[in-house]
Amino acid sequence: RCPPALWKGVIGVVAILITALTVSSCREEIDTSNRYTFTGHTIASFLTENEDMFSSFVTILQRGGKYNLLRAYGTYTCFAPTNEAIDRYLFEQDSIFKESLKPGSKKVIWTGVTSPRLEDLSDSMCTVISQTHIIPKTYLTTEMEGDVIPTMNLNDRYLTMSYGVDSITGYSLLFINGAKVIGADEEVQNGAVHTIAAVMNPSSNTVPTQIENMKFLSIFSEALERTGLDGKLQNYKDFNYTEGDKTTLTIYNKPGCPYPSNRYYGY
Repeated sequence: RCPPALWKGVIGVVAILITALTVSSCREEIDTSNRYTFTGHTIASFLTENEDMFSSFVTILQRGGKYNLLRAYGTYTCFAPTNEAIDRYLFEQDSIFKESLKPGSKKVIWTGVTSPRLEDLSDSMCTVISQTHIIPKTYLTTEMEGDVIPTMNLNDRYLTMSYGVDSITGYSLLFINGAKVIGADEEVQNGAVHTIAAVMNPSSNTVPTQIENMKFLSIFSEALERTGLDGKLQNYKDFNYTEGDKTTLTIYNKPGCPYPSNRYYGY
């Protein structure tokens, strides 16, 4: 028979061995109970489930190569135009293009839309429209302040904000690039969806184009054209810039300070 003191020691050693074996066996088995799984919608699945409102936009995202992006992990803000908004946009842009082809028109206005039918929209135009409506960071309307959303969209353009008041209800209104937000802050697993009542024009207006569209500046616009300055003000991005992946020394003379990822012009 073992003395009581020795018996206690044996029990202690056995307990340690059992604990070690238990820990070892746990390490061999991967515990999947705490893995992150989607229990709600992504932006893509939310739009698809509400196809009565967004089916046209889903088609544009798919053909523009951005639907799978909105299915994946990440943080995005998607301004989703309704089916009615897309139908109206295609009709209006096609009409502008057709009107500019008529005799007596000063110049052809290329809108990228040559038909009022969605199926006739080019894949490249679908890409441009898709990228116009996606920001690679999540913003709720409660976080939108000032005149510009601080993160560029996937077309490398800033979206402007303006405000108004509903004349009937007295509620405040928010406009993104002129498109009224009619449904806001739908939070999903990879970001937020805001419903808008119009397609945000994907054309990238430059300074001369913007001036030309402002009728009260027609004389100045003509002066820019006659002097050739309108051509010098067209650039907005240096597409030959290749320094974006480089680094240099910081102000403390240490390595690791990144170059700007892009080079933009501003006038």
